Amino acid sequence: MFGDLFGQASWMTPAAWMTSLAQQSIPIDISETDVAYVVRADIPGVKKDAISVSVDGNRISINVETDSLKEEKKGATIIHSERRYDRTYRSFTLDKGINDTKVVAKYDNGVLELTLPKANVDESKKITIQ
Repeated sequence: MFGDLFGQASWMTPAAWMTSLAQQSIPIDISETDVAYVVRADIPGVKKDAISVSVDGNRISINVETDSLKEEKKGATIIHSERRYDRTYRSFTLDKGINDTKVVAKYDNGVLELTLPKANVDESKKITIQ
């Protein structure tokens, strides 16, 4: 019953996923055209400067670090305090290399959109024999 689901990972292409629980907290969608991948990641409630994206060949990493401190004071006595530091990441590998000099990242209304142009690498190269 689970052989098709876990044995053949055809449903995971064009990306191979890392599936730790920490990474699942950033849901993503990936679409592909002939020239680029488009990744949309839901990251609501954070400021743009809390998000970092790195590209290493065909490996993409999205990191989010938030540090929020809320205090309500009455005089010198703290009557309510919430301290929270969160670090969340998502990392995945795409089938093709990425042209990291032309990556475009936009963040609007809690959605990070990455346009990742594919590297212009010929899949086969004719070798001249000397």
